[in-house]
Amino acid sequence: MAKEKKKVFLQEISSVKEVVEEEPELLVEEKEEPKGKMNKNDFLKSVGMHHRPGSHRAITAWEEYKV
Repeated sequence: MAKEKKKVFLQEISSVKEVVEEEPELLVEEKEEPKGKMNKNDFLKSVGMHHRPGSHRAITAWEEYKV
């Protein structure tokens, strides 16, 4: 049983490696925010939009906050 789980886990890791090698643009790096400002997740939680971070309103609010 444990060997099967390990095998599945290793297959998943190799799948991730293949995607990263083939499509590196899918990797998104989180940039550090200047001190005194919240990060994106904290900001969205503070304005009640953390449950839909990809929504137009959430994106617009975040962009306005960053400026």
